[in-house]
Amino acid sequence: MRTSDSITNLANALAKMQPELGTISKSGENKFDKYTYATLEDYIKGTRDIMSKHGFFMVASVEKLDQLSDRSTRNGGIEHAVQISLTVRLIHQSGEWLETNCIGEGQDRADKAVYKAITGARKYAIASLLGLATSDDPEADEQVGLSDGPVNKKANKHIIEDMIGNMRKSKDLDELKNSFEAAMEVAKNTYLQPEYLNKIILAKNHMKEQLLNGKEH
Repeated sequence: MRTSDSITNLANALAKMQPELGTISKSGENKFDKYTYATLEDYIKGTRDIMSKHGFFMVASVEKLDQLSDRSTRNGGIEHAVQISLTVRLIHQSGEWLETNCIGEGQDRADKAVYKAITGARKYAIASLLGLATSDDPEADEQVGLSDGPVNKKANKHIIEDMIGNMRKSKDLDELKNSFEAAMEVAKNTYLQPEYLNKIILAKNHMKEQLLNGKEH
């Protein structure tokens, strides 16, 4: 995550804004896997007016696009897959900014893979920059190839447990720093859901406090 030289005004405004941000509604439905999810429109509707009230807006740009190998679907079909790197900047009216880079993947039978990857990355970025807690699922489709909301949640849970476990084994701040950086690299490339990413950060801060206070862990 990158910032402008100063974020004093931004941080103060963000602290005042966050309590006003509620839970993002889920109007999307995946009929094949039978689960609901928050669409990009849900994220924008749930945040845009509050952001504007506090002097914030966002801009985004695709930095990289990679074509991945085609993937087989459950019914024997083929879907085309891509991975994109998206940079999203949260800008305050003072000119101060906060920026993050998100990885998004998408797959589709036709030409919607890039759109799905960008949409997923934008939602992830909004949730990360604004500190939103959400249990969002993959993009909806009538028959999504290898996507499965519940399976992805379980995979995320196992990943987060392993990464937090590694941080708890840290004997000093350098080891904690290395474990945390490794965890964030995994998170960047695994499309961890935002609430799991927040758990990594909270675990790191808790462990840092313990190490600074000289407590055993």
